[in-house]
Amino acid sequence: MRILVCDDEETQYKAARRLIPERHNVVGLCGADLTKALNGLFQAAGLLCSDKHSSWTSPKGKFAGHDLVIVDNDLSVLEFDGAPLSAEGLIGYLRAFTDIPYIVSLNKNQDVDFDLRSLFGDDQSLADLAINTDHLKCKKLWEPTGRERFAPWYWPSLPDAARRRGEQIDFVGARLSSPIWHELDFPDLARHYLSRRARGALLICGTDQAMEETTFRQFFEGTRTLLPRQKQALGHWADRSNPDALSAVCRIVAADLDRWIRRDVLGPQDVLIDVPHLLAQRPFLLGDRVGDLDCWNQAMCETEEPLGMDVDLYNRHLRDGRFRAEMWVPSACFWWPPLRANRELTEPCLAPANWPDAVFCEDASVFAPMDDGDDQPREVEVDTEGSWPRRFIVEADGRKYSPRSRLV
Repeated sequence: MRILVCDDEETQYKAARRLIPERHNVVGLCGADLTKALNGLFQAAGLLCSDKHSSWTSPKGKFAGHDLVIVDNDLSVLEFDGAPLSAEGLIGYLRAFTDIPYIVSLNKNQDVDFDLRSLFGDDQSLADLAINTDHLKCKKLWEPTGRERFAPWYWPSLPDAARRRGEQIDFVGARLSSPIWHELDFPDLARHYLSRRARGALLICGTDQAMEETTFRQFFEGTRTLLPRQKQALGHWADRSNPDALSAVCRIVAADLDRWIRRDVLGPQDVLIDVPHLLAQRPFLLGDRVGDLDCWNQAMCETEEPLGMDVDLYNRHLRDGRFRAEMWVPSACFWWPPLRANRELTEPCLAPANWPDAVFCEDASVFAPMDDGDDQPREVEVDTEGSWPRRFIVEADGRKYSPRSRLV
């Protein structure tokens, strides 16, 4: 993977570089070189909104040709007039005016390793992922099955995330005028389980249009990636079939839609449900292996059907309900409302349990037994709209969890 690290100080870039696995091709853009490159982006934003130009092109320069950009949040050393820069102030420009598909912000909140309010991380950041420099050494960020004591459930494998983002952009580009609801094949039952915030993202202000009719192009109008004037200008150029503007619109829609799915659709686990949360609800899907906790954890690493579950149960109840647009989710997912309404998948839960008393721990991406003495998981009440607000963590040593008031 080709990675660009942007920092105002070269020493901080080198510190981050040492934590990234050597197999990746990493380059830095620091100090005066970063200032010069950013000036090109700011100039492009100015020309975008200018009435004096009959065409518009996105700058290339040193931002071109990378799969991932990592930006330190504090860029105050850079020589710019006005208020100090931060990654949050740049992400919209990077998204719109470079071809880098995936953006990571570093050190926005260095005092928190795991945010107990959300199962998404920092949901105020415009980045695809907001982490701290020290997190770059964690295997979960670089390997699809990387497991260690601290491996938050919502963290993606960055190589996989960057690849999927490219597929998402292509998906959007081929369907800009089509309704999101139908292209992602939402079942009818899903509308009753979406949270207010999730529904709100698909409702167009000032219209009575149903959320099921919102197109990818209309979804762009609700983005907060750019300032209103910049967004309007970019949409104008895209509607005139300007190729750079169309690409920018597709990148922005893909990033915002991915964020919506991960935070508001998958996060509550009420509409889409992934394998670990499905097994937490219906352990018997493992069949004869349900008594072995190692099999619970192994199922999360499976990529081929039946995904570690009983073949007969999977084929009869799960296969047809699998979410097929897989570039939008980090692992296999299923439509939960039809499964929850399936009596054959409910009645076994009412019988005496013949499986371990275990829970899925969100901060370690692992099932852990509840009777593990002093080291047993802790319950936490998260700030999410849905029927499953209480989850569990193992609380890894040396990591900071906040706010502590969320612990039950």
